[in-house]
Amino acid sequence: MQSAAGTNCFAVNLDPAESRTAPLPLDELERLQVPLARTQPDRTMDPVLQARLQSAELEGRQKLWRWLLLATLIVLVVETWLAGRIARQVPAPVSAAP
Repeated sequence: MQSAAGTNCFAVNLDPAESRTAPLPLDELERLQVPLARTQPDRTMDPVLQARLQSAELEGRQKLWRWLLLATLIVLVVETWLAGRIARQVPAPVSAAP
């Protein structure tokens, strides 16, 4: 650390438990009230909820297709307009040599 009086050095001593990187056992995590993920999927899911989730996923995929279809249509319209504009251009008259 530098100050007007000069450079001062200092040390910080951390608790050795803070550098522990081993995973905590499950019972310790439960004691600390950490929400744990289920290891197996819940097979008792409500059929109505499951149908809604499937519908939402399907609708999400369909939204992507809508945007791709819209972009394709826009490109088609622009291409058609550009082709018509280029085709209507009158070529410059060629002067004949006498």
